[in-house]
Amino acid sequence: MVRQNTSGDEAAAPTDDGVGASSGSGRVADADPEDRAEDEGRPSIEVDGIDVEGPSVDPREAPMEYVESVTELAVVDVVAAGDRVGDLLTVAREFDGDVRTAAGEALNLVGLLRPVEFDVWVEDVRAAAEADDEELAFLGLRALAQLAGERPQAAAAGLDVALGNLTAPRPDLRKAALSIVAEVGAVAPERVRRADRDVVEALGAPAAEVRLAGAIAAAKLLGADPAAFPRTASALFDALDDDDPGVREYAHTGLVHFALEHPEQVPEKRRAISVLADVTDADVGLREGATKEALTSLLALDPEYDL
Repeated sequence: MVRQNTSGDEAAAPTDDGVGASSGSGRVADADPEDRAEDEGRPSIEVDGIDVEGPSVDPREAPMEYVESVTELAVVDVVAAGDRVGDLLTVAREFDGDVRTAAGEALNLVGLLRPVEFDVWVEDVRAAAEADDEELAFLGLRALAQLAGERPQAAAAGLDVALGNLTAPRPDLRKAALSIVAEVGAVAPERVRRADRDVVEALGAPAAEVRLAGAIAAAKLLGADPAAFPRTASALFDALDDDDPGVREYAHTGLVHFALEHPEQVPEKRRAISVLADVTDADVGLREGATKEALTSLLALDPEYDL
């Protein structure tokens, strides 16, 4: 059982300037405004019968203790934990080893539970993504990718950083960058036109996780504006025969989406028809009837083709 109560008569209240726990702020509703200046209270969290205090230590003086308390807080009040994102980024920037790893895990937990919490911290997250330190850069790019899944326009603040990492040597950096480009490009394809060649290269990358991210990006970008990504439109067909089943599945999903939204722009239409005739919705995890609709759209453009 997980539940939250407050210690003392008053709980910590949010500040208006977004400063995290290092300034003594928290975010718990109904605190009296006159008590906010003093703000000595901290949330007390009960997890499986054990009371755990919210972040009440200086993240620079006791970074591991601080990070662990934020992680515990996120389990029961991710919004309150979201107030500490800035401090977690500071810890990740100023410390390395186990402390940085723990800070990264806490940031990832916030991103998994409620990625919109990164919105208010987007400039700090972007700064982390720009770091020369690849570990810190990954934490920033991953947070931007998580935010992009919910609020692509907000994550677009880090779009230049993502575009610059599309060919990064590290697969995790490349994968996160592709995720950002995919989500932003799905709503604003004109902003990521230059990614066309890089998505094609991702589809042929040695690492399966990069090829998978490339296939997902291809599906989203081609569904939005295939004319902006002509190389990707052609390369998608090669991904249909990828050795990795996940890549093949997303390539097929992308082809269905492409054919549904822009059938007239699908290259190699007869090959696409042949491919779609051999798969079912269940094969690629699509809603029932989607593959048939896509196939019908393509056949309508080539009525003389006999399956």
